[in-house]
Amino acid sequence: MVKSIQRIEQELAVIAKQVETLKTEGCDRYRLYLQQLGQSVQRQLVTAAYQVCTQAYPDEFLALSYGQRQELQQALRQTSRQSAARLLDLIAEPALRSPDSADLPARILSKLPLTPEQLQRIREKLRQHQADAPDAEASTPSDLPTTTPDPEPATASDGEVTSELSDFGDIPEAEPRESVVLPLPVNLGSMALATTTSELEHDRPAHREPPAPLPLDNPERLARWFQQVETGITKELQTLSNEVNRCLRTAAIFSADLPPKLLEAAVQAEEAGAAVGNSPNLLNLLIEAEREGDEENREALVLQVTAVCLRLPEVEFSDATLRASRQALRELLTKAGKLSKQYQKLQREQAIANAEAAWRSSWSDDD
Repeated sequence: MVKSIQRIEQELAVIAKQVETLKTEGCDRYRLYLQQLGQSVQRQLVTAAYQVCTQAYPDEFLALSYGQRQELQQALRQTSRQSAARLLDLIAEPALRSPDSADLPARILSKLPLTPEQLQRIREKLRQHQADAPDAEASTPSDLPTTTPDPEPATASDGEVTSELSDFGDIPEAEPRESVVLPLPVNLGSMALATTTSELEHDRPAHREPPAPLPLDNPERLARWFQQVETGITKELQTLSNEVNRCLRTAAIFSADLPPKLLEAAVQAEEAGAAVGNSPNLLNLLIEAEREGDEENREALVLQVTAVCLRLPEVEFSDATLRASRQALRELLTKAGKLSKQYQKLQREQAIANAEAAWRSSWSDDD
């Protein structure tokens, strides 16, 4: 038997109060966790940089003057302190970021499984097609070329929190890209597909107010905010790793032949590599580079690189206090998952009850 609308609304009001309580508890627990994480990252970053300078590149470090060594160490300390502050900024505003509607064309374009080279080839084919067929306006989409891009490799989850958030039910998430065949419309040249991202940026209004963040007024939004914070933590550790590696490269610890962008890509890769020996938060790479010079005299150079790569599981594993705080967060996520399921069930019951009431209000026994 379906509950009455009044009863359902009362239960939804109770859940709204529970969400507010859970949001407050979540902010408190994440604040404590992020404070501990920032302190732990500062300590472990120094250890990782010490390993790089003394174990992997001792000669390069000894080649620095006393002042240069002090300058490098000061830069590392300053970088880690700035990162600790940015971690706390993740919960400065407990609200869900809303996507900017002005970015919609760019986001749609970025989600299409087409590379810039493929888009350029499509434009060239369209121009050729229009030149060869004056009556192109009467053409059908089947007359135009199609493209079948290669599927992108599946990426791993953002961390251990994914298993906790999987209990939230039908929370909207980005779906994986698949190989598709796109029929191209005749007027493609005038559509956003033929517009580059830079052109979209150029056409954006100069003064647009940022969209208001969404309040955490239901369990689903609260769950998405938890995921937003976890994603921000992962990105911050990647950013900090890249900043530290740039400091080491600027100090001539790394070879000048090492492409910085390649190193950043390796740090951001989901499976960048395992820890080096018993030293966590380090990345061991073999990179093939080319020395500058004439094409005939240009020679390939294989570089073995040991760089800093902060990984959240390794940071937590090395800190017992941080592990305890992570366990408290898991319990929080479990509560949010149960509350989200109750909320979804009540929403369904409310829709059915409203539909039944609407049917009865419009039904007449008269023939």
